[in-house]
Amino acid sequence: MPEEATGKENLSKRGKDPMPRPELKEEALVAVQLVEELLTVELIPGDPDKITKIGSKMKEDVREQVINCLRKNKDMFAWTPQDLEGIDPGGKWRMCIDFRDLNKACPKDYYPLPRIDQLVDSTSGCKLLSMMDASQGYHQIMLAPKDHKRVSFITSDGTFCYIAMLFGLKNAGATYQRLVDKIFQPQLGRNMEVYMDDMLVKSK
Repeated sequence: MPEEATGKENLSKRGKDPMPRPELKEEALVAVQLVEELLTVELIPGDPDKITKIGSKMKEDVREQVINCLRKNKDMFAWTPQDLEGIDPGGKWRMCIDFRDLNKACPKDYYPLPRIDQLVDSTSGCKLLSMMDASQGYHQIMLAPKDHKRVSFITSDGTFCYIAMLFGLKNAGATYQRLVDKIFQPQLGRNMEVYMDDMLVKSK
């Protein structure tokens, strides 16, 4: 109790507010002005619904060139929602997964890819070239079981994961190139060239 009484006494001597407070000053808000005035341009003269905005500080000759370019390409603008392309009724849905964070965490595989100029030069003198594209080639390389969780994804029906390699992973290209180089090693440079899943058989 004596300590508590002493504390109250010391506090009363300093006043109700022992800690000094900074004086608050009210500052008036300043309205932000536009960088420059925008000019309204009718891309189709007489049609006020099809307009665009362009900066007024642009040089006059440059502005005229920009306006002429926009007017020549006015059909590229989507003026109404109906102008936007819809989903092709005959098309197929394609699942897309964002692996950017996973790719940042993966060390890079520096296995070299063939040089395009060397592949082109190797076809010199060949009379017949047969080009082939491996169908679902990436999906024929199985992932290590411990890596399945790293390529998992969430859907409205649950969480799933890939068990085979897929396009979009950081080292997918290098992994596939290493495989085809090993498979076709006797033919490479002689009667065949391979760039990942694109294959070329050449004949003289």
